[in-house]
Amino acid sequence: MFINSFVYAPEDRAWVPLLSHPEIPHEIKVAATFCEAEIPVPLFHPVPFNEVTLQRDIEEEKVIEVDNSHLEQFEDIKKEISDLSSRVISKEDEVIARVNTLRDMITTLSRDDKQRIELEERLEKSNLRIQNITIENDLLKNNLKKAMTKIEILQNRINENNQTNSSVAKIYSDKDLGLEDLRNGKTFEFLNSKVWFIKSESGNKGPLRFDELLHMKESGELKDSKIKRSGDLQWKDMQDILELSAEVSLHYEDKANSEKSIYLVQRGEYRADIREAITFMIRDNEYKGYLTNISLSGGFIELVKLDGVDHTKDRSGTLFFNEGLVSESISCDFKIKRVADGRPKGIGFAFINVSQKNTEILGKLISKIINANNKIAA
Repeated sequence: MFINSFVYAPEDRAWVPLLSHPEIPHEIKVAATFCEAEIPVPLFHPVPFNEVTLQRDIEEEKVIEVDNSHLEQFEDIKKEISDLSSRVISKEDEVIARVNTLRDMITTLSRDDKQRIELEERLEKSNLRIQNITIENDLLKNNLKKAMTKIEILQNRINENNQTNSSVAKIYSDKDLGLEDLRNGKTFEFLNSKVWFIKSESGNKGPLRFDELLHMKESGELKDSKIKRSGDLQWKDMQDILELSAEVSLHYEDKANSEKSIYLVQRGEYRADIREAITFMIRDNEYKGYLTNISLSGGFIELVKLDGVDHTKDRSGTLFFNEGLVSESISCDFKIKRVADGRPKGIGFAFINVSQKNTEILGKLISKIINANNKIAA
């Protein structure tokens, strides 16, 4: 009777013959073979089969497997972040080395040497480039730090709370970790959605897809038009729309639904959005306005009105940055490159003859603004 009994093995989740179970003591097996009486088996008392319990055990095992797979993904991400850090340092060192080489070459040439003049022009451009790279590196370092912190939080959640498959997938994403920004650097993606509107003398058009807008730009139809996205309050000139003024390429094409196609924008440099009261002078006349965006190349000053302000194109002036906004008070010369008489009214300007020191101070300001804006957005 007992010799033909089965016992439930939890580790196998199955009923197995008593005599074939590897963990049944040998003495019990022998006794079961030669005795007719029932023999108690305290350590292996038969457990009633329960489908709910069995399913729960299986699900818990799946969760552990999912968690382990995500932990492996986190390790891959950590390696990627480490590689990015190395690239940041390497790129910065490379540019600094090139600038130092240029400086050494310049010191060997006389003041009126034509080659020296050319090298000084190259040095000025290199200084601008190194500051743009410094801004990018500051932003990358900040994002790397945030990404590492988020990874540690996610790992703790998984280890301590034993997250389910769905919740692990929800809290883990490249978007949440900010890794797309790290990989792309100064690029960003956007959908080819119908969100663009055009205002011209012939009337308003929209909503349009971006590829339709791009075709109109290439054909010259947007030259005298104002443009805005759905949800924007203000109309802008074409050159003030980053997607239309920067380098753009088709990143992914969805032939079944063109609105799901994705475009990729490559910024030429970092531009920080700001709204700060600013003082500037043109031909010894002092004016006040609001600095609404700034890059190492220039920016835009919004004015309450253009009347009474010398806003002649290509007119030169001086912009004053007070201590508090920047680390120390500086002044930078500029040239008016564009006049906006719509809303917002103001002047677009380009910096000219900016010293290396002032370029570094402006670079730190831009980096600080972008990091602060990213923190608010997060």
